[in-house]
Amino acid sequence: HVSRSFRSIALGTPSIWTTLDGCASQDEFETFVARSGKGSELHVTFHLPTDSEARGFVERCRSLASRWASLLVLLEDDHMDQRHGLTAQLVDSICDGQLEFPRLRVMRFQQCYKRYPALFEPWELAIERHGNQQQVQGLQRIECHDYVPHHSLIYDFTESFVGSYGLSTLRNYFDDFGLFLPSLRALTVLDLTLRSSSYHNNTREFTNMEIGCPSVASLALNYPDLHFPGEVNSAILRSFIASFKMPRLTEYSLSIKFQLRDVKDRETSFQELME
Repeated sequence: HVSRSFRSIALGTPSIWTTLDGCASQDEFETFVARSGKGSELHVTFHLPTDSEARGFVERCRSLASRWASLLVLLEDDHMDQRHGLTAQLVDSICDGQLEFPRLRVMRFQQCYKRYPALFEPWELAIERHGNQQQVQGLQRIECHDYVPHHSLIYDFTESFVGSYGLSTLRNYFDDFGLFLPSLRALTVLDLTLRSSSYHNNTREFTNMEIGCPSVASLALNYPDLHFPGEVNSAILRSFIASFKMPRLTEYSLSIKFQLRDVKDRETSFQELME
């Protein structure tokens, strides 16, 4: 229970009710839409794989496509109806060009299980079938967690790419980076987070590998939990950064949060890493 004044404030604040989650019941969905206000922007969360109860959610969200401001796609396990069924219907409904998304600015893809590879195969198949039919001119930003999309006209106007990847699986995504990032013709901001991992790190130097980012002007690299020393050496980091070709780069930022380990000559090790 909440107080009458708190309830009144909540009911009078449409922004509280603008997130539509695929796990919600139909009554909850309708309540949120009604309280979000007419014409307000909506933030939609789809959970993959879908189940039979999601059919109504997909259809209700389709009817509100003109109000979508952000889309979050969560891959929650690796068992899904890859080519048929509700998951395929869901992604087809977004990619087939029959709907318009005039307010959609942000798309997020997040993998929630640990096994590589992370494949949103229904999404990729839909891109193959419909990728040349759909453009979202307002789409400014793509955010990915352990996933790199395939090229599509959907992303042609994207200006910012934000990605988060584990250090131990970084090389697995490198070829995908090399295909996807150069296809983003409007891309000016690249923000990468490289996470620590409990897995044994077999990462080798990124030699003879190149990713063209001709329009990128701003690069941010973030290491939120770097085990130091021992998890990754300076040669690997140098080769990784050097693989990105950004002739128009004018702004660069680096953020590192160390998890320090015992080492006799910590100062020398740190100096080598910074170089």
